[in-house]
Amino acid sequence: MLKLAEKYTEERLEKACERALKYKMHSYASVKNILENNLESQPFETPDTGKIIPLPRSRFARDPVDYKSNYTTKETFEEKLARLHPMSKHGNAMLGVFEGLLADQIIEEEKQFRRQESGSVEKGI
Repeated sequence: MLKLAEKYTEERLEKACERALKYKMHSYASVKNILENNLESQPFETPDTGKIIPLPRSRFARDPVDYKSNYTTKETFEEKLARLHPMSKHGNAMLGVFEGLLADQIIEEEKQFRRQESGSVEKGI
């Protein structure tokens, strides 16, 4: 930077450095380019806000409320474990989740059928 002060006036160099800082150009080459092209004397450009067009909300945009959780009930660890990893009540867990629960359902239905059958036998039907 001091080398540029020998070629250009101190005032021009100061303005070029201000301009470079404003536009976040922090290199020697940027300041040199500003001085070579006499850009330090030009006014700073301000963004024209009149050209910004507000866009309507997209029809596919989700309402921010949709992202909020409506989960309010607190479940225990055991309840969550049972919900996420259901297990067989009758020792059929080795079959897998679906088959084990299906086997449990069949066993429960057989028990109900036997109860109904034994109840009808006792009544003498």
